[in-house]
Amino acid sequence: MAMKHYAYLRVSSTQQIDRSGLKRQRALLTEYAERQGIANLEWIEDAGISAFKGRNTESVG
Repeated sequence: MAMKHYAYLRVSSTQQIDRSGLKRQRALLTEYAERQGIANLEWIEDAGISAFKGRNTESVG
């Protein structure tokens, strides 16, 4: 069985999202994975939810 690999992308503000923070992180992690021979990454994104301001504790829905 092949080992699972996860790539975690995180930004904590909408400004970082607007400035391609997630896109840049994805590109860098993809390059790293290719250099290391890692295939089939599963992506996890944590976009724009700041724990500092407590927004991470607000319920969704």
